[in-house]
Amino acid sequence: MTCTFREAYDKYFSILARFKWVVIVFWLAALGFGFGFGLQFLSAVSIEVDAPKGTRGYDAQHAFRDLFPDHNQQSYLLYFECKNCETAVNNNTRRQVEDSIRAAGSWKDGYLQGYQSYWSFPPGPGYDPPRNRLLSQINKRAMVAVINTSPEFNTADLKSFVTHMRYLHTDPNPTLA
Repeated sequence: MTCTFREAYDKYFSILARFKWVVIVFWLAALGFGFGFGLQFLSAVSIEVDAPKGTRGYDAQHAFRDLFPDHNQQSYLLYFECKNCETAVNNNTRRQVEDSIRAAGSWKDGYLQGYQSYWSFPPGPGYDPPRNRLLSQINKRAMVAVINTSPEFNTADLKSFVTHMRYLHTDPNPTLA
């Protein structure tokens, strides 16, 4: 009971023609289910990543939200910790912060819109409160810097941005564009 390709093809399409309404109803139902479940899936997917409660990242994110409740740019918190220091306010950490900000600014023209770090505020009593907010209250050896980026860039570029930042921190002689 062998059949040629042409016979199988004709038989398949005669079955489709006979049950065309069943096929149409099936695909409309599949489309409806896909649409319904697709919307639920999209609401569960987000580029915003929240750090687990009780971690330093969680504390930094909530401090940032408290300080800048109306912030509408894309922002990234850069966490710095000096393991062998008494305080994060030192020349080594300053160099790391400035190198990170320079690396972020060199990624794509117009990507870095602004930044805030402990050293971006001039010294003085009027600037101590915002400067000190970037220092960890729990761990004196840690601080954060905030980089504000353009929302025009696609979030798919985030992986490329992180790779760029990592490369510039691992290469002893990086070339900044």
